[in-house]
Amino acid sequence: MAFCASGNLIGVTASAAAGKKSAVKILLAAAVAIAAILGYYCVFFGGAAGNIISAGSRHTLAIRKDGSLWAWGYNGFGQLGDGTNFDSRNAPAKVMDEVANVAAGGAHTLAVKKDGSLWAWGRNKYGQLGDGTEIDRNAPVKVMDEVAGVAAGFAHTLAIKKDGSLWAWGNNECGQLGNGTMIDRNAPVKVMDEVADVAAGGAHTLAIKKDGSLWAWGYNGDGQLGDGTQINRNAPVKVMDKL
Repeated sequence: MAFCASGNLIGVTASAAAGKKSAVKILLAAAVAIAAILGYYCVFFGGAAGNIISAGSRHTLAIRKDGSLWAWGYNGFGQLGDGTNFDSRNAPAKVMDEVANVAAGGAHTLAVKKDGSLWAWGRNKYGQLGDGTEIDRNAPVKVMDEVAGVAAGFAHTLAIKKDGSLWAWGNNECGQLGNGTMIDRNAPVKVMDEVADVAAGGAHTLAIKKDGSLWAWGYNGDGQLGDGTQINRNAPVKVMDKL
């Protein structure tokens, strides 16, 4: 099992869009405080709206103003992307240049370069890197081109292409890929069109379409899909409008 029954793992999704940064900071600070009190293990999962910093279960990524990407923290699966499998790094190590957007999953990492190419590295047990294998990678491997944004769950990944199409891959035991199955995928599968933003929780996914409608799918044991049930969904269900 990857991350279907959430156990003691908190997943926080956050959009870094303009005008929401202060709210995001408050939400993240609150999540950290609550987790510290309850003894939970925190994971911060990001939306696709141009993240310049992202944190996985035990690793961290940051994009500098010059477009260089830096990583530090646990590296047992190669999730830092520096070409090593050293257990951990306690200071930033440079990974690559010309990076526009980054997303960290539980133990894998995705980066969108300024030319729109998507790169992945780290743990790949469920195919969450999208390179057609289940082989862990300690250095970036190219996944696709023409990408506008990316989001990472605990062991699944979402990417929005520049044409607005949404693609997903990785662990799918709760239906979090949204392609109507519960079969893991090690390469991108198309989910829907006309998507403006996407966010991944531990094992559920949210997407905002260009018409402002919000859609959700995946694990729903605590009602996190917002569809009035606690039933897992393997295809998008509409939650609300006017976002």
